[in-house]
Parts: sequence; structure tokens; C-alpha cells
Amino acid sequence: MREKRFGRGCPAASRTHIADGQTGGVHTHADPGQDTVQSYTIHWGDGSDSAYSAVELAALDRQVPHTYADGLASHTITVDLADEDGTFTSLSSKAITVTSSNASMVR
Repeated sequence: MREKRFGRGCPAASRTHIADGQTGGVHTHADPGQDTVQSYTIHWGDGSDSAYSAVELAALDRQVPHTYADGLASHTITVDLADEDGTFTSLSSKAITVTSSNASMVR
């Protein structure tokens, strides 16, 4: 098993924008609410998901681990977030490749 970490340098979802850590691009969308993110769901691209409250994610310094099976595989990580206006799906994504010797931070 190989561990990957989703955190700094990865796509970071916030309520008002999504910053793509790889390209520096910013995507915006309009929202009439207070924009207070309550929770995040990370879809790891291998069929598993992790859910975090905004408080939990902040306490983890926005870096969360995930272990992938050994062997060459490509996955796309996506992030959903929820606020008082509802759930916003796949606001950010990052394509990664996992190899047997690739156990470093996802960047």
C-alpha cells in the first residue's frame, strides 16, 4: 500500500474559488449565501471517499492522508464541499499516477 497526502500544493477548495495548485488557475462561481464551508468530501478516485468537517480539516492543516494499493494506477481526486446553500460537487480535481515506489506528497 502507498500513502498519498492531499494538501498544500493540491487543488484546494474554498467556497468562493478553487485554486489549482498545479496551474495556479482560479475558477469562480456566484453564491448568495454566507459562504461558510461546513464540510468537505474527498473522492480519492479509487472508489473510496473521506469526509471532513471544516474544523477537522483546519486542525489537520488541510493535509489529509490516503493509502492507495501498490502498482501502477491513475486516479482523479475530486473535492465536494457543503455550506448553508447545499453541496457543490467536484469543484476541484487532480489527476495523479500511483506507482510502487511513489509514496510522497501529492503535488
